[in-house]
Amino acid sequence: MIQSNLLQKFNKIRHYYFDKKDSLEKFQIKSSSLVTLEQVHGNKIILINTQKNNYYKSYDGAVTSQSLFLGISTADCLPIFLYDPVKTIIAAVHAGWKGLYLDILKRAMAKINRLGGCPGNLYVGIGPHIRVCCYHVPLSRVLLFEKKQKAHPFSFSVIFNSLWYLDLEKIVLMEMLKLGIPRKQIDISQVCTSCDLRFHSFRRDGPSSKRSLNIIGQITTSKIE
Repeated sequence: MIQSNLLQKFNKIRHYYFDKKDSLEKFQIKSSSLVTLEQVHGNKIILINTQKNNYYKSYDGAVTSQSLFLGISTADCLPIFLYDPVKTIIAAVHAGWKGLYLDILKRAMAKINRLGGCPGNLYVGIGPHIRVCCYHVPLSRVLLFEKKQKAHPFSFSVIFNSLWYLDLEKIVLMEMLKLGIPRKQIDISQVCTSCDLRFHSFRRDGPSSKRSLNIIGQITTSKIE
């Protein structure tokens, strides 16, 4: 299990980036208090005002001010947690390259804004994910993001042994700064899921790979058990 040093400063939330050995039971979390998503590599974000279900189809992110846990499963994509301590809002976003290209972070911010949150108050924890060292992609994908961001060549990529490697965390960081989130309030894990055998990795293990659960919960109105 890994945690964000930044988010650990807040005693009204709990968050965990699980490794292969972790479970809800290990941290005494009831599945009834956990909301998970289908995660289709899209850009849909659900705003949960009242917990009616524990599972929502077609979504890749969730935002709430309720006392519950939001869960994101990953095996290389970025598990992103956002917290507004002023308006007591939490968000969990599953961000792969497709979701990032489809502006999933902007859509999450729009939901946070609806609850009264603002970028300047947000604290962000980004968990273990595939880093640029292991994420080789077609050149077309690199050019896709350079064109979208109107960025200079090599802004999000490096070349090694004639292969292109895309830096997803750089893309996320640029998006967050554009949204108005202060850099000092963004914490990015340096753990690469493909390098670190404690975590599941689709790139490393192929279709047989399982998923790591990442959860964030808020305990402002009632105790989560």
